[in-house]
Amino acid sequence: MIPKDFKVLMHLRNNARKKLVIIAKEVGIPASTLNVNFKLLQKVFVKKSTVLLNYALLGYNIRIAFFIKS
Repeated sequence: MIPKDFKVLMHLRNNARKKLVIIAKEVGIPASTLNVNFKLLQKVFVKKSTVLLNYALLGYNIRIAFFIKS
């Protein structure tokens, strides 16, 4: 994995909805190369895509975590 792949992953981690063309410009690689690399990165490194909710805006002021020891 080259350093530019790490930069791409960091951009996607910060904003997964950002267009690949914009990420390619910011990282400094052609968009076509990023598109091919992205498919490989997605197969190898990305387990799943998910949504992180802002519970305070939804009206939930308390967050509880349960830990179960077996």
